[in-house]
Amino acid sequence: MNTRKIKEKLQYIVLHHSYIPTNYDDSTHINILEKESAAFNQRNPTCDSALFYHYVILPSGNVLNRVPAGIYAAHCGKNSGDYGKINNDNSIAICVSARLDQEFMTDAQWLSLVNEVKYQSEKHNLKIVKHSDVVSTACPGRNFPFKRLLKEIKMKTKLYDDVDEKRWSFPAIDYVTRAGIMAGDKDGFRPLDPCTREELAAVIYNMKRKK
Repeated sequence: MNTRKIKEKLQYIVLHHSYIPTNYDDSTHINILEKESAAFNQRNPTCDSALFYHYVILPSGNVLNRVPAGIYAAHCGKNSGDYGKINNDNSIAICVSARLDQEFMTDAQWLSLVNEVKYQSEKHNLKIVKHSDVVSTACPGRNFPFKRLLKEIKMKTKLYDDVDEKRWSFPAIDYVTRAGIMAGDKDGFRPLDPCTREELAAVIYNMKRKK
């Protein structure tokens, strides 16, 4: 794992997609991404790379923090056009692990993507761009709803239809959602539903990775 810190101030979030189908489970996505990273590092032994992406949105909606923000990852390169100032030393990568050239992200991925991008952009005061804004590429795919994402982030509405702002637990639900610790699904947050052991494990994992 690379530990080299970035050389510039963080200014951008660069959005990516993988070419892994969403019908593969999370563990398969992780294995494929790790193999791709290892192959890249073998081809580029002098490159300060680090598993390509900082954050990966898996099909289940879980957010995998592969590289801490502020640590270099070879994910976007550099352009000389309008976005020529964006490079690996002043950006973080958020990747939706899905074949967005052919399919659409899952509902769980969408919710986690909105929350993660909003959280990171507000935490570090970052601009949001697509990988295709930086270099000549089709990434993050023709099915990436970029305009909808920007609109969703700007909207100051409640996070879930089933969580009213007057609810006693709203501040806590708002916090854990925007911090990427917990996420709802297409039915909302479901505040009165019981928590399974695997969901509890995911919560603890997300809390640890945020430290």
